[in-house]
Amino acid sequence: MEIIRENIVEGTIEVSVINKEYTKFFSDFFGNEEKAINLLKACYEMTDQDVRPRRIINNISRLISLGDELISIKPGRYGLAIFYWIVSIEAVSHIANQGEKERFKIKIIRDFFEEYIDETDKEFLLEHIERAASDMREEISPKISLSIIATIFYNIRHDFVHEGIYSNFHFSSSNEERVLNSLVMKEYGKDVEEERTYYVSVTYEQMRKRIINGLLNFLKNKLTASNLSKKK
Repeated sequence: MEIIRENIVEGTIEVSVINKEYTKFFSDFFGNEEKAINLLKACYEMTDQDVRPRRIINNISRLISLGDELISIKPGRYGLAIFYWIVSIEAVSHIANQGEKERFKIKIIRDFFEEYIDETDKEFLLEHIERAASDMREEISPKISLSIIATIFYNIRHDFVHEGIYSNFHFSSSNEERVLNSLVMKEYGKDVEEERTYYVSVTYEQMRKRIINGLLNFLKNKLTASNLSKKK
């Protein structure tokens, strides 16, 4: 813990709390405390040069953990956790791009899935989230795009924020099981809102891991010297 504490200027948040909660979150995720400490150290040491990496790493831990806590209280109500996943993506994008022209939130989420989800994870999602046969309209294949997958998760967040709905999406218990999910949404901007139906064979744990990996890819991008604008 001392390796982190040495590089923090104490403010309104108690340093020991940050160390304990954030280090445990990333230690659990990596299965390696040293790797978690090194990541936190890299972000915290940059504070004088650019405070954004530190804010981003804190937000990832804080917001994903909130989703985890709600799922432990309301098992199976996955919309509660998904809400915090999407808010975390929006939050880190806002932190990284302060002072730039604000983008539509749906574009932030689509860009995140396209740019920061690993290629192998993209292939996995495209294989395990498909259009249901009953919803095949003009489409000739059950395969959907990554943009539509991003839109699905954005709409779950939207339903919770604006309608208080958080139990309209379910993950599978294994990749061999397919769960039918129906959502009222627009797949594309030109569409009207209508019921669309998808088969999902992704587990909650698998999706959570891919969201966190994407957030860490986003963070690593901001940690590179070529992408730092050295804002004070």
